[in-house]
This record gives sequence, structure tokens and C-alpha cells, in this order.
Amino acid sequence: NQQEIVSLYQRFCQLDRTAKGFISSDEFMSVSEFAMNPLAQRLLKMVDGLNFKDFVAFLSAFSAKASIEQKVARKSATS
Repeated sequence: NQQEIVSLYQRFCQLDRTAKGFISSDEFMSVSEFAMNPLAQRLLKMVDGLNFKDFVAFLSAFSAKASIEQKVARKSATS
């Protein structure tokens, strides 16, 4: 929903230390929940970093609300 997108955008902006609309893998991994997650580490090795659209798609892979089909489709879209 719109509130979730606003919240995600605010978090993205916090991580985007250079304010270029792009977060590096290192910036993303500064979030402790993902730094300790082996799946997040493996997925981030496939990309140099994430823009906001990719950030949302990447996080959806970890959402309990998303179906398996949605997670696979989103993972493929970011590869």
C-alpha cells in the first residue's frame, strides 16, 4: 500500500548516503537483518547496488505477504 511504499522510500533515502538514488551493496548490508542473512548476501553478489525500484523488488523476496511465484518473478527481474 502507499504507506508501505513511503516507509520503504524513507528507509532507502537513509541508506543512500550519497543521495544519488542508488545504494551500494555495502550500504544495503549496513542493515543488520540483512548482513546476517546468507540469502541476502548471495543475492547482493549478483548486483552492484540497487535503485529504489530494485530495492523494493529485492525486499519483496523477504516479505511474508508475497507468494512464491511473486518472489521468484521479482528475483528474476533483479538478476
